[in-house]
Amino acid sequence: PERISAWNRQAGFQRESLGQDAFRELRTAHRERYLALHDSLSSAEQVTAEQVHDMANYWWAAGGNYDELDPEIWRYWTGRLREEFPDHPTVLFVGENETRREYRDDPDARLEAVEALWRRLENVPPSSDRTFAMQGFINNTLNVVDEGEDPAWFGRWIERFRHYDRPTPEGIAYRVEGVLDRDDLRDRGIRELQRERARIETDLDALRSLSITRERQRALNDEWAARLLLVMGKGYLAGGDTLVAVDSLELASGLAWSPEVDRLLGEVNLALGDTLAAVRRFAAVAADPGTSESFADSALALVGTGVALEAWQRATDEARARMSRQVLAQADPQPIQGPVRLRDETGAESTLADLADGKPLAVVMFSRHCPWAVQALPEIERLSDLVGARGGRLVVVSEDEPDDELREVLSDNDVDLVPLFDSRREATRAFSNFGTPYHYIIDGDGTLMFKGEGSLGLSRIPLEVEALLQTKEPEGGGGP
Repeated sequence: PERISAWNRQAGFQRESLGQDAFRELRTAHRERYLALHDSLSSAEQVTAEQVHDMANYWWAAGGNYDELDPEIWRYWTGRLREEFPDHPTVLFVGENETRREYRDDPDARLEAVEALWRRLENVPPSSDRTFAMQGFINNTLNVVDEGEDPAWFGRWIERFRHYDRPTPEGIAYRVEGVLDRDDLRDRGIRELQRERARIETDLDALRSLSITRERQRALNDEWAARLLLVMGKGYLAGGDTLVAVDSLELASGLAWSPEVDRLLGEVNLALGDTLAAVRRFAAVAADPGTSESFADSALALVGTGVALEAWQRATDEARARMSRQVLAQADPQPIQGPVRLRDETGAESTLADLADGKPLAVVMFSRHCPWAVQALPEIERLSDLVGARGGRLVVVSEDEPDDELREVLSDNDVDLVPLFDSRREATRAFSNFGTPYHYIIDGDGTLMFKGEGSLGLSRIPLEVEALLQTKEPEGGGGP
């Protein structure tokens, strides 16, 4: 309780978990505490860097965000932090941010200024503030490093990215993709991709958490390797090495399902005059449940009317089979522990088996207190319609109780979703759920097959459901 940061975190948790209305009543206590701390610390003979920093931070949650505290108080503490502790990580990070304005038209001068600030930051003792500042430095600088004339900047900052951020292969792929247009950075970027691919191929446990089996990690590594090979293929194409690019993209296609890979391969094959290969690739894009229905017509127009519809349908059926096989390779089958009974607004109960009715079921966990879950409501409704049209089902399970505030949230977002309620927290326990909007995919036999975290993970729901539906279709059937 003697640490100011503890009260700042408490205010944040209260706001996020209880909602703005409930937090409004609690802010009075935070505001009174903050003003008392200000009176005592501003007159103290000696204060620590941590206290000054945390007083500047706590100002926002204690009332500054709501025009309930004098902004002069915040300026007082931020001024003291800058003057008395010029090498505090937050001060250095603010300095890094200011270089954007100071060197708007001179990227190399900006990179030099950031480099000087970084050297000071490296000499600061390790702390959470230092870690946060370093990640901010790295992220901001890699966003603009391709604007500098000296190609050495990219190499320097990508190494810092590796050392201090410990990125996933997806993170490396993202950063390299941003510099592929530069001839003097492309080769270095491709080497970074090759280096990352070698890492996950030679050390299975390099990125494996204790909760993931080695078999599951192999599947994850295949997905990462496919992403690295996709970006590698883009790099080779940008450099004019078309045949090498095709090899990379073909390898990516064999490792994991990716309509982006198939679309690019289709375009390259078409440019090379290999119409049949292009048809196979475009058919794979069309087979993905996330692709618009109009894509097939556009693709057939590209390859020409000489392609028989039978060949297109055959390629589509083959692609659906590959999709199901590759997506199911990412599954992590687990039994669901204990009964899961959910209630609707009337109090009527349903089990997961009732809801699934022998078909794949997507469960999306929701809370009206989670801004990301609320923001995702229109997308969740779109996915629900898409999954239902294919023969599966999506249900929204709320941790809240049915009340007017929840109805207002649904109405404000113009959705017709009808949530079910986990009043006994049986779904929360069965899935070990700790966030929203997390999702869980259950097959027709009641086995948990897939899990997804956050708003970005929602986009995989139709794909995961479709893969399960394909396993239930008769041999040779391609679905409607």
